[in-house]
Amino acid sequence: MNTHNYPGLFIVIDGIDGSGKSTLVKNLASALHSYFDLGINTTYEPHRDSPYCKLKNKGVGREFKTDLGMYTASRLWHLANVIMPWLKNGDVVISDRYYYSTYAYQCTSQTSLIAPVELHNMYSLLMPHPDISIILDIPVADAIRRIKKRPVASRGMINKSVLHRAAGCYKQFCSSLPGCISIDATGPPDDVLSKILAYILDARI
Repeated sequence: MNTHNYPGLFIVIDGIDGSGKSTLVKNLASALHSYFDLGINTTYEPHRDSPYCKLKNKGVGREFKTDLGMYTASRLWHLANVIMPWLKNGDVVISDRYYYSTYAYQCTSQTSLIAPVELHNMYSLLMPHPDISIILDIPVADAIRRIKKRPVASRGMINKSVLHRAAGCYKQFCSSLPGCISIDATGPPDDVLSKILAYILDARI
């Protein structure tokens, strides 16, 4: 398995839309300052500074192969320009999404031209495995209720069937990925944070 081999700690938080990733990443970064005498950095995918992400925002890459290629290029840019410099510096890096999202959402597509296992194999060769991978598990109905509380401009398209399929893909993916843990994210943010913080601290002892 491809590992980063740098002194930093690489943590990934992933899961379906509405699972609470962004809130958790922010709260986790704040909490880890009390336990690690290191730089604590947060990031996200797709990263707005990626030139490939900027192209997608202009409407480029709407067919499957182009879309997948641009997401892959964006993730590699993010890895080289954002994540790796922090890990080389010995910092903690917490990423809101990783290539797991591409796996989960592409495997829901009825027109996908690449099998999920092949997609995972490709990414696992191109991108290093995080030190800690956490998938937030939440019922789709709860996720949709959370999404609907967001400002209209930031909700995106809510597709219940896609969310159901993506949730199943995340569970299948996590169960086959060494070091990946699925955490029940249905409770209050502080309860979810406590569970994840305990897991991270235990994993680092």
